[in-house]
Amino acid sequence: MLKDFNPCKKFDVKDIDTSHFNPKEYLEHDFKGFIEITSLRDQIPNKHELCWETGCEVAKGVEIPKSLLSGPWSDEDIKHLFWTIKSGAELNWLNSIAGEMAVDGMKYAISIGNIHIIYLLLWRGLWKSGIECMFHQIIDGHKMLVWALRNVGGDALAVMTHLLSLARDIISSEEKDEILAELSYIQSEAIRTNDLAKTSWILLLQPVAKEIMKPLT
Repeated sequence: MLKDFNPCKKFDVKDIDTSHFNPKEYLEHDFKGFIEITSLRDQIPNKHELCWETGCEVAKGVEIPKSLLSGPWSDEDIKHLFWTIKSGAELNWLNSIAGEMAVDGMKYAISIGNIHIIYLLLWRGLWKSGIECMFHQIIDGHKMLVWALRNVGGDALAVMTHLLSLARDIISSEEKDEILAELSYIQSEAIRTNDLAKTSWILLLQPVAKEIMKPLT
């Protein structure tokens, strides 16, 4: 039996007894909860407030299929990737072809604003070195979060808020200062080029980023 995907109580939408569910109903219930959490635009839970547990439905050492790592992803692909990770499939970020494909997948997910895929690609590393490895990836000469600020697509404000929330207690104070400085630079650039859409979400993100980037107490 797979373990529940359970954020802390304040983020639970419904408290449902799953003890009588069959495997398909259980997966649908867990997937629905995952989609609800990763669709939030504010009050986004810190990663420590989420229960990112996996079961042991696959043999140890089984990796996530490479076809699910790089995109594009249909709704069924997202559900399949969710089930695969939840069942215990692994993703080795370091020195592997799958890790390289996952980085490309992360770039693509950020560029189209797919928050669900961002979480899924980071999931296996949330409590291990994987998430740190990802946030310190150098992409086109920039660390991932700085690259994301310049290349994020979709609902840019929501995507960046999720990314910064995930990274807040992983990246250094110097990196946080770098991100805030980049935000100010992008704002000035957007104003100078009369990019109203970018100016709008950058202005909204700045106070959110400053709050997220504060040291945890």
